Amino acid sequence: KKKGRQALRRHRIVRMCQEALEQGGLLTQEDLGQLLTTSVRTVRGDIAYLRRTGVTVPTRGSHR
Repeated sequence: KKKGRQALRRHRIVRMCQEALEQGGLLTQEDLGQLLTTSVRTVRGDIAYLRRTGVTVPTRGSHR
């Protein structure tokens, strides 16, 4: 059950970051934490995991 919530949250992070980028903006990790009602620490861990697995997650401060 926890893995399902984790996978869903990670999917939502990728989707929200991609949508923000398409609209000309970038979200911060703090923005994502508020939108997902979770801690910034959790968001950071999820983003680190996604990037290690080769997923591009454009966030403010990391996008070039």
